[in-house]
Amino acid sequence: MLELALPGAQFEPSFLEAERELIALGKRPEELVLTADAFRVRLQRLAYRRAGIVEPGKVGETTLWLVEGEAYLGRISIRHSLNDALRIVGGHIGYDIRLSRRGQGLGGQMLALALPHAHALGIDPAMLTCDAGNVASWRMIERCGGTREAEYAHAGVTQYRYWMPTRP
Repeated sequence: MLELALPGAQFEPSFLEAERELIALGKRPEELVLTADAFRVRLQRLAYRRAGIVEPGKVGETTLWLVEGEAYLGRISIRHSLNDALRIVGGHIGYDIRLSRRGQGLGGQMLALALPHAHALGIDPAMLTCDAGNVASWRMIERCGGTREAEYAHAGVTQYRYWMPTRP
């Protein structure tokens, strides 16, 4: 059964497999392979962000992992507020599905599961952005109820901005 879960040690083997998938395709530098210690540090950093303990210029965020049993399938981050940068690119919600599980409809399921979490954080509606060239992402956002507000260029890339209700 698919569910959203807080990042935890039980997902470490599967999460590291997902990282190795990125390295194999050259989408992640090999030196970023996580050791057990680095994985624990990552979990602590995510807990700090969830508690609002963030670096200057960042905002609090709750990261949830899409899992099936102990298998890590993807992540979704719900930013508790927007700063100037997130108003341009990023928005309240960012997500990705592990490479080996893309194209299976998991992103839409994950986004639908995350909306009540965003609502519980006082976010309604949520702003999302994506590259115009990322057809799978903008179609998923629209299928989940997002309304495109704007098309604009940022750093030479056309972006779409969406607003999505989070209330059940």
